[in-house]
Amino acid sequence: CQVAIVADSKTAVKMATILDGGLATQLEAAGIDLQHELWSAKVLVSNPAAIAHVHRAYLEAGADIITTSSYQATFQGFSTSLGLSDDESVTAFEQSVTLATTERDRCGRDGVLVAASIGSYGAYLAKGQEYTGDYGAGVDQEALVEFHRRRYSLLARTAADVLACETVPSIVEVQALAQLMREHPGKPAWVSLQCRDGQCLADGTPVETCCDVLAGVENLFGIGVNCLAPRLVAPLVARIQHRLQTISCSDACGGEARDKAPRRVLPSILAYPNSGELFDPVTKRWTGIADPEGMAKAARTWVAAGATIVGGCCRTTPDHIRRLKQTLKASQP
Repeated sequence: CQVAIVADSKTAVKMATILDGGLATQLEAAGIDLQHELWSAKVLVSNPAAIAHVHRAYLEAGADIITTSSYQATFQGFSTSLGLSDDESVTAFEQSVTLATTERDRCGRDGVLVAASIGSYGAYLAKGQEYTGDYGAGVDQEALVEFHRRRYSLLARTAADVLACETVPSIVEVQALAQLMREHPGKPAWVSLQCRDGQCLADGTPVETCCDVLAGVENLFGIGVNCLAPRLVAPLVARIQHRLQTISCSDACGGEARDKAPRRVLPSILAYPNSGELFDPVTKRWTGIADPEGMAKAARTWVAAGATIVGGCCRTTPDHIRRLKQTLKASQP
């Protein structure tokens, strides 16, 4: 069975579309202190011009998709950490999208997308659980849906082109996000996984299981991996691609009725790892050396494995994204 890949929406992407890199890395490089529970989301409130500057830098480096500064932002966090009212929190969320769309519109390039970032429950806890998926026995799918719902619903109503559910470490959270995606069918969304090795999520669930949960969601934009070591990307992407192709083949070859059904776009596969440096979630410090050229060369293997969108996460910079753009575009026919 051969499954056609069909592009039929404004958010369908070409091969080697370039995502942006680390937001916090650039803010820290500008001398901004991020030692706070809200991390870069605090800067969204205290210094929005700095956020806009980072968006501009990534666009100038060639990013085709930029993500908003809302990763660590939650209604709960804004209230407890900054004392914001609900109305003030709504304004902050909306401003995260406005900052990105404004810089996108100013950049002079067509087709650039804005992704509204939605961090995992572990990111909100700010104690490293986004790298383990250990949320405790009382945090089930229903609890996670309720945690995410207000923020998800708000960002789904904004001008962002797509929602980016990022650094998701557990299958229960994948299921919760799939439920919210179905509640908001008009807004495409991707889910990017945090994985402990080349096969499984941080909680030990095979990535294939995540594909099974998400593949049936009509507004699924993509499945990916982020905030992990670059060496893990290629095997994970290969597993995701194989599973998605298997599911699509099964759907396409499942009988006469399915043969007559409209062909569906295969979801994008995203790969945006960290720079290669190592992070200690307890001390919140990085060790090692970042290598933009080496990351760009490694990205060829990610694309060969099936990635269609590539970029960077923690400790990556506009220089990483520039090198990715140059290397991957040069290798395309």
